[in-house]
Amino acid sequence: MRDLVHNLRQRPHHHRQAVALGTAVAVTSMVALVWMVTISGKFTGFEGTPASAGTALEESGLSVTAGREKLQQTFESARAQFEQAQLGAAHQSD
Repeated sequence: MRDLVHNLRQRPHHHRQAVALGTAVAVTSMVALVWMVTISGKFTGFEGTPASAGTALEESGLSVTAGREKLQQTFESARAQFEQAQLGAAHQSD
């Protein structure tokens, strides 16, 4: 881990920023995903919710499944950008 940090410190500022952004997006996405999964489990089978509430949410585009899919797409996009930044940094150091 120390070697990774040392190598990162040797990179140009814009590469360090790209790595920082990618890491922040990845960690934030994982935290949000875990939160969404755990919160959706709490509302499953909740008897106080009218049957039409789930339908209304889905019609408005606010379903948990749609949110989870959007989050996964965002995470995959961030991961691809992070990998591109790493490859670009590796090619410049060669």
